[in-house]
Amino acid sequence: MHSGLWLNDLRNHFREQFHIDVVLFRPDERDAHAWYTQMSDTWLTVSDWTASGTLDTEYSTRFSDSRLTVLIEEEFKEDDPALTRSPLFALSGGSPASSTLSNLVRHAYAGNTMIRVQS
Repeated sequence: MHSGLWLNDLRNHFREQFHIDVVLFRPDERDAHAWYTQMSDTWLTVSDWTASGTLDTEYSTRFSDSRLTVLIEEEFKEDDPALTRSPLFALSGGSPASSTLSNLVRHAYAGNTMIRVQS
């Protein structure tokens, strides 16, 4: 069995045994240029539960108003070892402008629109 699948099963078993609703963690992967993921970011996973107390694998009922807000126009390939992703396009040769990006995302989400961050 691949270690990634085994670790996923172990993690899910642990979450079920202790009824863990939310796990906060630092990114375990990043893009090779660190344009989109910083090690100071905080990611989270939220558990949905079935009536029998196991993790639900269907669409979340906790996030009833989730929607696509940001589209990063880039393609990545998995590096070896698979801890980073390298851009396949990198058309601009630089990172996306980030000084106003958080405000753009906030307004796009509030306005139920989408922003495109070009490569």
